[in-house]
Amino acid sequence: MTMLAKAAMVCVGFAMMIGVACAQPAADQTATQKQPQTLPSAHLSATLPTAAGHARLRYYTSINGNDVDMCFVVSISKKVSTMQGKVPALLFFHGAGEAGTDGDRIFDAGPAAEMQRHPQLNEELPMMVISPQCPPGRSWTAAGMDVAVSRFVDLLQADGRIDPDRFYVTGLSAGGRQAYCTAANTPAIFAALAVAQPAILLDKPNPAMPPSIHMPLRSDIVDKIKGLPIWIVAGAKDERFAADSRTMYDALTKAGADVVYSQIDGERHQSWERLYPKSEFYQWLTAHVRGQAPARKFTSDELLKVAATPLNDPIGDKLVTDLATFAPFWQMVNCSRDPDVGLHDELLGQKNVMVLRPLNATTACRIQTMWKIPAGKHAVLHVIAGRGSGDWQLRIIRDDKEVLSKTITADAVAKGWFDTTIDMGTADTRPKNSRLEVLISQSGNTPAPACLAKLAVEIQ
Repeated sequence: MTMLAKAAMVCVGFAMMIGVACAQPAADQTATQKQPQTLPSAHLSATLPTAAGHARLRYYTSINGNDVDMCFVVSISKKVSTMQGKVPALLFFHGAGEAGTDGDRIFDAGPAAEMQRHPQLNEELPMMVISPQCPPGRSWTAAGMDVAVSRFVDLLQADGRIDPDRFYVTGLSAGGRQAYCTAANTPAIFAALAVAQPAILLDKPNPAMPPSIHMPLRSDIVDKIKGLPIWIVAGAKDERFAADSRTMYDALTKAGADVVYSQIDGERHQSWERLYPKSEFYQWLTAHVRGQAPARKFTSDELLKVAATPLNDPIGDKLVTDLATFAPFWQMVNCSRDPDVGLHDELLGQKNVMVLRPLNATTACRIQTMWKIPAGKHAVLHVIAGRGSGDWQLRIIRDDKEVLSKTITADAVAKGWFDTTIDMGTADTRPKNSRLEVLISQSGNTPAPACLAKLAVEIQ
């Protein structure tokens, strides 16, 4: 899950999905070629790339007669691109909110996302990052997903680019639970395991949670992963996840595992935002080589300092504050740190204008919320968008369906502004939850600022 707290979803079985494949992956390439019909039942659309950048590939398999088509992103730093032979690799599992078909939401949170946000990581990250994307409407716990993921891991190893003794696994929230499960399903493969805010892994259902998201832990999972170096990170204010993380830590400690638990005081669910941007996180991973003693032993205090120390990001901190003032209850990812971003008292004849820019030419700035429409009430999303120094692209997605795609050009605005409302529907006898996403993208070759004079849900 990204900036929003979302319930995990349980799905039984996979529906038939028709997908596309990449023949020649390159940096930031979108998969466009149709899947061949004569390949083995489990295969990748192409071999793992060697060039720096973020390549989007596809993985295909069949579970109980149902086809599975999964996008995955391979992120390679400039440092890894210069390595000869086999390279270290990190397998990352996203949270419950980043499912999809095109890999875009992989860049909401996690190592690949932080590579795009932090130039030093993009230059020097010491390992290839592989980020599979769960198909939409499904979850990592869906029936058959464990088998699909285990086959995926087997195919990665067979590719030959990955160093088998320096293969690591990580995940956040629901993806943290999947990292546990993947390590248990393939216990001899990984050199180390790190999870941030991992979802519940209990032998018995938690009575405080709705029955729909009880995730009983296989009774053998602790025994299967206890031989790995393990680092668990959780925010103390996210009480459920912190309690379950502590339960897992206690069980692993009792089993004799080399495990560290870092609980961050004052942090809520997004503990990974302090973890994945830091080079020390990857140094902890690479200190472990399968079958060898650690090259460096980090103390519990050292790891807690890594996990708990806030990032030095004054522009980003101001953006968070400005957005909370401009549009309460909305969150934002992947906004450029250009000096003009943030809340302006007056701009283009409007007061209180939020100026935003996409992170880069291929990664949109995403503003998102989950809104509860009261029972018996109708709601609309009201957006007023303006054009500053050039054109930009506005997209609005409601409940995973695109409802608006508009290029904000001089011809598209009246007196500098494009004013629109998006119907969110009426809640019947019960409140209705609606997920909203506003995407700000670059239009053409010239980046331009996006101006928002209004972003508000109006209850009618």
